[in-house]
Amino acid sequence: MRRLGCEKEAIEQLLKAVDDFRTGLQERPNSPELHEGLGSALLVLAEFDAAAKAFERAAELNPDDLANYLNLAKALELQGLHDQAVSILQRAIDYMQHKGRSKDAAQLRRYLEILAPEKSTSSQKDK
Repeated sequence: MRRLGCEKEAIEQLLKAVDDFRTGLQERPNSPELHEGLGSALLVLAEFDAAAKAFERAAELNPDDLANYLNLAKALELQGLHDQAVSILQRAIDYMQHKGRSKDAAQLRRYLEILAPEKSTSSQKDK
């Protein structure tokens, strides 16, 4: 019974965090940190579509943050949108390579290998 109470409390804290992030976004709509925080809270709450939108906006505002692409791909994957997740990862890999960030591109490629091994192999051959 105590465990159930702890889970309820955790959900309540996440819901409050979502409200706080949304309030913050009313004041600072172009804050990638707030969009990322909102997406993270929504992801834990299994609000995958809303989380994906938040991570997508965070990536638009701060395209250099690797976590936004990984989180966006995860939110899409959890919705069963496999092809979209693969597409996001491929675009992010191209972006990171263009920026000279080969380590970040390699980390994205590892996730892509899990989602679509044949796509990551062809992507590596192209580079």
